[in-house]
Amino acid sequence: MNSHATINEDINPKAWGLVSNYRINICIDDVSYTLPRETYNVGDFVSIIPINILQRYIYLIEQPRAGMLKKYGQISLEACGGKVDNQGPLYSAVNELYEECGITCNELNLNFIGDVMVNPGSLEEKSYLYYVEFGADQVADELTLDENEPLIRRKVYFDELSNLIEQGHIKDLRTLYLIKKLEERKVL
Repeated sequence: MNSHATINEDINPKAWGLVSNYRINICIDDVSYTLPRETYNVGDFVSIIPINILQRYIYLIEQPRAGMLKKYGQISLEACGGKVDNQGPLYSAVNELYEECGITCNELNLNFIGDVMVNPGSLEEKSYLYYVEFGADQVADELTLDENEPLIRRKVYFDELSNLIEQGHIKDLRTLYLIKKLEERKVL
């Protein structure tokens, strides 16, 4: 297949908040198309799965997410993570790991799995995916949480993961992708 594409923002975009309208000009196999599209930009994200290899468990986060509650009536179980700030994904990953899991590490401890787009048809968000190995001495007893971000740090043993996925408790694509890649690499 031979393809070529350009994207141009409308001269007078109808934007509200972070929503923008675009016109995509694309030529596929010598046929030209102009496609109106809308995208939503909330910024980039990091997701991290902390792994205790010796004791064979990971930490996941239970957190209320509007979409999960509306569609499934349940709280989301997912990798820790958050928005990438001005200092970049590695810095943000270290901060999120401490805030949500109480794990202290530095950027050199992070293992990059890859980056993904969860919904490239409408979201401009790029997600950076990591894992980090940790020992019990790196974990704070209590978390210091933001007032508007209630969550629970949940210890999940390797042998529980398949059942949690099969039962529909883990639906976040970033988390599912991370788990799959960690299983492929024989880390889990």
